[in-house]
Amino acid sequence: MRGGWCRLWGYPMVGLATPGKMTEATFFRHTYSAEWEEAVGKDRLLDEDISTELLLRGQEEIFWNDDPDSYDASPANRRLHQLENDLGMIWGQTLLLSHHSRNPVSSGIGLHIGHVRSDTEFFRYWKEHETSLRAVAEMLNSGMLQQHKDGVVRLSGREKDYIYWSALGLDRVQIADRLCISANTLNKPIASAKAKLKARNTSQAVAKAVLLGLVEL
Repeated sequence: MRGGWCRLWGYPMVGLATPGKMTEATFFRHTYSAEWEEAVGKDRLLDEDISTELLLRGQEEIFWNDDPDSYDASPANRRLHQLENDLGMIWGQTLLLSHHSRNPVSSGIGLHIGHVRSDTEFFRYWKEHETSLRAVAEMLNSGMLQQHKDGVVRLSGREKDYIYWSALGLDRVQIADRLCISANTLNKPIASAKAKLKARNTSQAVAKAVLLGLVEL
């Protein structure tokens, strides 16, 4: 989405990913320039983004022009921060929109304010438009989550059983016993649930399913 005052980008589905594999674990849309995507690498857009890591920790707001070292940034985080500065992506705010802390998964959105030229200008603009920007961010977040709930992620009954009992702490043998099936029979719904949720492990699958409202605990 592109507006008169800012660009919006979001990652409403950031799972607990293997380090360096953030992009792979997300449902993600952006409106940044092709130059940014080319410079960062299409398959690595979020992998070195300190904001993504902070969202997973539950931080509610990240001002882009903060010193990344104040967030214990890695050398890779600092390199990306400098690259984005060189591309003029200096002033913006990333907002946490929803968060599930037991198995860290978050949704968030970054707002790039492209026309300001100083921190003072940015915060003046933010104070004036914050209410409207937050409302737009919440609508986009709701739409993204609903889109993936109804369109991309449709879990079968057995897949939901696996997610539900995993969320309550049972392992696959205990779940199979609870469902009166063999552990081998459970392998198929486990694999398919993870694939649908783009999850690399059970914790990530549980977190995404809970955030999307696919299972109720």
